Amino acid sequence: MSISSQSPESGPDLAAYLDRLGIGAAPSALPPTLATLRTVQRAQLLAIPFENLDPVRGIVPALEVPALEDKLVRRRRGGYCFELNGLLSAALTALGFTVRPLAGRVVLGVGDEGWASRPATHLALAVDTEEGTHLADAGFGALGALPGPLPLRDGAEHAAHGRRHRLDRREHRWSLAARTPDGWETQYVLSTAPAPPIDREVANWYVATHPRSPFTRRLVVNRTSPDAHRALLGDPPVNGTTERAELTTTYADGRSERRTLTGWAEVAAVLEGELGLGDVTPRDVG
Repeated sequence: MSISSQSPESGPDLAAYLDRLGIGAAPSALPPTLATLRTVQRAQLLAIPFENLDPVRGIVPALEVPALEDKLVRRRRGGYCFELNGLLSAALTALGFTVRPLAGRVVLGVGDEGWASRPATHLALAVDTEEGTHLADAGFGALGALPGPLPLRDGAEHAAHGRRHRLDRREHRWSLAARTPDGWETQYVLSTAPAPPIDREVANWYVATHPRSPFTRRLVVNRTSPDAHRALLGDPPVNGTTERAELTTTYADGRSERRTLTGWAEVAAVLEGELGLGDVTPRDVG
């Protein structure tokens, strides 16, 4: 494993980024306010899918801003938390926000009490606004993903776009829970201290290469739309292509549909169509 130097980078091309998000405004029309944060986070969540095509194909995603712009903006791919929230952090910083990356541990399946058994492999953001610091996250692919900024204070609750979340302070960590039909379910816990770039790079390498990482063992793609959440789980690729996958669509009213995709042509068509990804076919596959 080689560790790249943590040298300063130029900011992203905000005009191209906002165009990718479908925000019809110039950067100068977006001051660093809570309203802007809400607009940008929501737009990125809807525009750029969560996906692991690179790690499941044996490629470690690059986290430098130019690489994120090339992949997520110009090539219209998606990414996972380190990429998605890395891009969001760079864009918010360029818009004038003060942003602090926070390392997180996904605790779905073990609950808040099992946090110490999970590695710190999630990334979220603490963003300062005129109405206080807010938790922002456009990189959590699950159905319980945060649809908009949440005040970073103990006991804060927020309901938007058919989802409800609560944030609790527990000793030296934050705990984010989503409301489900069965009650509150903790999604992840976050450190209260900012995560330095080197820690994020090491965690990214772990997630993209460790044999027990869920992102090296199967194809995972999630796309949020205004009326539904789509989740694709696919078999590990052979020569870069996945031949079988399951697509589950969950609607705002709770209804869900599932269908099986067979053959790379059908899988690729869904990736490019319903899931909105570009550049999904490996270079050496015709």
